[in-house]
This record gives sequence, structure tokens and C-alpha cells, in this order.
Amino acid sequence: MIIKSDRITIKMLAGAPIVRGQAVHLSAPRTVAPSLAANGPLIVGVADESVSAGAPVDIVIKGVMTGVADGPIAVGDRVGVGPGVTTPGRVVAITTAGQIIGKALSSATAGGSVDILVSLA
Repeated sequence: MIIKSDRITIKMLAGAPIVRGQAVHLSAPRTVAPSLAANGPLIVGVADESVSAGAPVDIVIKGVMTGVADGPIAVGDRVGVGPGVTTPGRVVAITTAGQIIGKALSSATAGGSVDILVSLA
């Protein structure tokens, strides 16, 4: 575990190309890939860097990180990966079903940047 200025990260292996800010899930032991709704129970955090498949990658498990919205998000919304996510690694406002990864600290529209207070249980 690494404590950076405003977040805590863990080191994993990228099982696919990963872009900084993507929500990621376990795709194999200690290996992550960008997430879709079906991967909800396996989500471990948000990528802190962009890497190629096979490279080590820091994953934010607690703290502030910027992600990419896959739909409208308002300040204070619970955000995560659930129904409505069509682009791997993006997040949506979670109103009923889905894996919550944190709370929105800013608002966004689809394709826009959203600041997230990541807090995985």
C-alpha cells in the first residue's frame, strides 16, 4: 500500500490496457482490467495511471481521484459501475443497482471528468 497526498493506492498487474481514472476489477489473481456493470462484485478501485497490459499499475482504493462519467452525475451522487455503463472503466450515478466506488465531488455529463471520493468497503 502506498499513501499519496490525497489517496491510498495498491499495486496490481494490468490484464489489459488501462487509462488513468478508469474503474477496474479483478480479472485474475492480483490482475485488473477496466470494468463494466457485470464486473461489479469484483471492482477494486480506480486506476491512478495509464499503463499497457502486463505492466504494474497503482489502484486508488481510498481518497480523491478523477474518473470519466458515462452519464449525468451531480455533486454528492453515489457513483460506481452499474446499469448504464457502456464504456469500460467509466462511472455513472448509482440510484438502485450497481457497485458503488464513492461519492461525486463534482458534476459531469457523459464523457466528462468527475472528481470522486473513492471509498470501497
